[in-house]
Amino acid sequence: MTFRHALISLLVAHTALAFVVERDNKNPIQVKEAKLLGNQSSNIANVYRDMGYNWQIGNQNGRTYSDGQVCNDPANVKNCQGFAANSMAKSDMSDPTKLVDFGTSLKTICSPNAADAAAGNRLHPTSVISLSDTTGVLFYQNIDKNNTVNIDGNTVSSGVAIVTYDGTNPPSCDVKV
Repeated sequence: MTFRHALISLLVAHTALAFVVERDNKNPIQVKEAKLLGNQSSNIANVYRDMGYNWQIGNQNGRTYSDGQVCNDPANVKNCQGFAANSMAKSDMSDPTKLVDFGTSLKTICSPNAADAAAGNRLHPTSVISLSDTTGVLFYQNIDKNNTVNIDGNTVSSGVAIVTYDGTNPPSCDVKV
């Protein structure tokens, strides 16, 4: 038996890609085809992002990103500006290459708690699952600045945050664990 899945939210740098993945009982996962969907665009020009995940809160859709910044001259990364960790953008999902950012500059939505931030640790957001029309639970990876283990020496930890979004104002995030 073969299962086919389409994943359309992987954004590498500035380009949207779609993958069709097949899984059968003999081979865990193989990429059977990849299709270039085109350059991603936003109301903020020249935004480059990584680690994109889809989110949905109520009937609103979008993506979370671990890192993003504005590079007016991508060939000269020293001139990039406006870095934002953990940003979110809206998408109507009909075109995976079109995003709408909240405002005119990239904004950090979720940050680690004060103690983790002071220690130089960071979090990388993943998916948001809707809990109601205005709230969702965001899953994240908590990353130690020095290595890929947490402060107890265990593999990088995960956590949750509550995201509130009313469809008008930028989302807010409350890190819980």
